[in-house]
Amino acid sequence: EPFAAPEADALARAVQAADLLTDTGVPVSLALIPTTAQLYADILPDGAPNDDQQAVINSAYAQTVLETVDISAALTAHSSESIFYRTDHHWTSLGAYYAANVLRASWGLPEIEKTALSPEIISDSFQGTLYSSSGFFWVTPDEMETLIAAPEGASVTRKETNGTEQTLPLYNYD
Repeated sequence: EPFAAPEADALARAVQAADLLTDTGVPVSLALIPTTAQLYADILPDGAPNDDQQAVINSAYAQTVLETVDISAALTAHSSESIFYRTDHHWTSLGAYYAANVLRASWGLPEIEKTALSPEIISDSFQGTLYSSSGFFWVTPDEMETLIAAPEGASVTRKETNGTEQTLPLYNYD
């Protein structure tokens, strides 16, 4: 998908809105994530519309009072691996793993060792939004893999602002 840089004033307003999170009393980091259009810009056809996402990220980081985290460098370093789905705009569990370790390092937490994770292919027929909107219906579907580090039966609790709570499995296989 092509990337169009936001107008400077729109970016400044977005950064100012994010900066309001400093009033929450909770540590907040700003980690802007480049898309595949940035990571693989060198293989796009000549003339493909694609503004420089890294320039926008750098501009936002220069304007914010929040701690910034450079996810771009880690994703670029691993761009030869399957860190984004071919048929979707989301990153894979592997891409999320690399980004999580960058965040963990910025927060002073130890890296999660890849050897501590158990990969599990949960689908061999994932067809994302790029697949469905492109018209290239002959493209082989993606495999979807989870990287499990938690014990079987691990869950998360989602707490809503209205006071309700919901306990959910770590992965929603639906």
